[in-house]
Amino acid sequence: MPRYFFHLYNAIGITRDEEGQELPSVEAARASAVKVIRDILRDEIGSGALGIGGRVVIADEASAIVGTVPFGEAVRIDSTPH
Repeated sequence: MPRYFFHLYNAIGITRDEEGQELPSVEAARASAVKVIRDILRDEIGSGALGIGGRVVIADEASAIVGTVPFGEAVRIDSTPH
């Protein structure tokens, strides 16, 4: 099974994933990146800040970029009053 690495780019800087994760496909890697982003944003909102300007870059074992998921694509922001 291929291994994918999830490198985080945000206001703090770049955090490279040195471990990676074995997943069956690029699509599964993208779904995993969305989960990582949502976990990060969940932690941020708890502190009262929400930065959606970051991204996760997905690389394969050869360090080739196979996808990028901007934080803004991982959530839906609804500002409609309820």
